[in-house]
Amino acid sequence: IELSSQASEQWGLTYLSRFPGEGQIAEPGFSRPQFVEGQLILVNKYFSFAFTPLNMQIFFGRPSPELTLKLLRESEEEETRTNSNNNDRDVTCFLAKCMEETEHLMEEDHDHTLPGFTQTDYYDFDGCFE
Repeated sequence: IELSSQASEQWGLTYLSRFPGEGQIAEPGFSRPQFVEGQLILVNKYFSFAFTPLNMQIFFGRPSPELTLKLLRESEEEETRTNSNNNDRDVTCFLAKCMEETEHLMEEDHDHTLPGFTQTDYYDFDGCFE
């Protein structure tokens, strides 16, 4: 999506990346749920989903990696305290391994960061989301 000069100045981007997909909608009380066409749109640290037939868009902020890991840890600790059967323990062990791998990858990512390179730069590379 090409931005106007005013929007481009505000967001520091000329184009926004977008991806076709489906979003779920429902009536109050989550009755009559259904999927409709839409687009996921990336805007720096934010993203949105545009529900095409409704001409409606929802914006989200991306949580930091630190906040994501903190919430995963807290969730894991809570589940460990409340789960008692083997199946729940298996799931908890699997999630713990996933979290450990995520932490490992984050540490690796910090070790290999190029000087002057930011995550935002990645999205600006030619051909990144064509």
